[in-house]
Amino acid sequence: MKEENIKALTTNKDVFITYVKKYYNRQNDFSNSSYYFHKRVIETIRTSKTHKDLFKDKIFLEFVYATLSTWGLDRMDGSARLVEFDIFRKSVLDNLSLFLKVDRL
Repeated sequence: MKEENIKALTTNKDVFITYVKKYYNRQNDFSNSSYYFHKRVIETIRTSKTHKDLFKDKIFLEFVYATLSTWGLDRMDGSARLVEFDIFRKSVLDNLSLFLKVDRL
């Protein structure tokens, strides 16, 4: 499933951009904190020189981590839990080549 999702996003740049545009300006659909961190992620991507450097930026990954948390992926009831940040960051860096596939489209 993971590989299918990545393939769907990396196969066609226009499809990927459509999803980004569709969800970027949906402030009314998000809580204030969720919208704030989501927007910070997008703004950081837009101002980054290269995506390879972006993923090595700890602050950017903290924004991504916070966004995932505000989207409900780290629930107090334990129904969804993020791993600790350092494990999350290591996993992103270990899979950097998959993330960079999107950059090459």
